[in-house]
Amino acid sequence: MKLVMRNPVLNKAVLGLTGRRLLATYVGAVVAAGVTAIALAAAFGTTSGDLVLIVALIVAGALSERFKVGLFGDSHVSLAAAACMAAGIIGGPRDVVLVAPCVAIAANFGGALPLYKTAFNVAVYVLASLVFVGTFHLTAFVSVGADWPQMLIPATIAALAYFAVNVVFVAGAVSLSSSQPVAAVIKEKYLWLAPHYLPLGAVAAAMASGYGFAGAWIIPLFAIPLASIQMAMFQYSAARVRDLEQLRDAQARIEAVEAELERAVRMERQAPGPYAA
Repeated sequence: MKLVMRNPVLNKAVLGLTGRRLLATYVGAVVAAGVTAIALAAAFGTTSGDLVLIVALIVAGALSERFKVGLFGDSHVSLAAAACMAAGIIGGPRDVVLVAPCVAIAANFGGALPLYKTAFNVAVYVLASLVFVGTFHLTAFVSVGADWPQMLIPATIAALAYFAVNVVFVAGAVSLSSSQPVAAVIKEKYLWLAPHYLPLGAVAAAMASGYGFAGAWIIPLFAIPLASIQMAMFQYSAARVRDLEQLRDAQARIEAVEAELERAVRMERQAPGPYAA
């Protein structure tokens, strides 16, 4: 049996209600998976036991996420993922489930984002970071304490895995909320970010390699130069947004003046001449 609704308004309303239910189910499933992953990582995962390191990674990742750079649409660039990756390489899953949720919450701290969206973001950060850890150790040819160059390839592959998990989960939510195919959402909104994630794995691996001789101080040693670059990008992005807003305002004023002129010309043409009876 096939139900056909000829009323387009009713059809749209029913489809919208179905889409919202699917989205709510999807978000709930991702959040549940994130909670389960956090519980398992806390119970069975390894940790560095270095509280200073964990706090330094949280601060660095949170600040980077708070000043993320918006370049195209609602897609943003930040270096917070490197903090989550470094926590995974240096410490392990337990450090990840401490750093990743704090970074995700910091992105929306003080904003008007609904609680369920924050919970979804936390789950996505945690799942992507744990996938990074698993992929890194599966592809690593040597132990974490080995020389830096040997960690480059596993860390880069793991960074791509992090990107894939992050993008697929987020694109799934966007697809359900906008009724667009997942592949189209990924191509339009997120695929351009792939080159940005490639070096983040190498940055995390370099921090892990330097941790052996510099301790937690390796985080600010890497974070400060990177932060200066991101701050410059953030300031450029903010200036670009202001310029675009000013251009839109100017265009709106011009359109209003043109409409007023057209109205005046039309009224003048319709007015009777001086010799009219």
